[in-house]
Amino acid sequence: MPKNGFTHTIGFSFIEVMISLVLMTLIFIGINAAHLVALHESKASYYYLLAAKQANLLANNLTQASPNEWQQISALFNRNIKQMLPNGHLIIEDKTKKRLVITWGEQSSVPCTYQFNNSSGCLIFPLSKFI
Repeated sequence: MPKNGFTHTIGFSFIEVMISLVLMTLIFIGINAAHLVALHESKASYYYLLAAKQANLLANNLTQASPNEWQQISALFNRNIKQMLPNGHLIIEDKTKKRLVITWGEQSSVPCTYQFNNSSGCLIFPLSKFI
């Protein structure tokens, strides 16, 4: 026995274990939150990529078609966009058909003011370089 009356113990105290468990819990909650944000942003990027591919494909089809066929082509693409994107909608703006707008989600009812946000957004695609 030591001279000062204290015994030497090996191991961890209950407080040390509880503090480490609380810290590990907070770390795992942070990792889980980061994972959920990444999944959410991945979904938004997926919708934006689908809209960009459809806009590019539509622009290429419009360059090969006569102006009389534009209405049929845009109606076909509008159906495809409604199936691919939640609440998706295609608008070919102006009588001169200089740009097209693809909207999805809650954004589809308001003017296109931002590119995308979570599961709603819009894409403005200029047609001037194609037509």
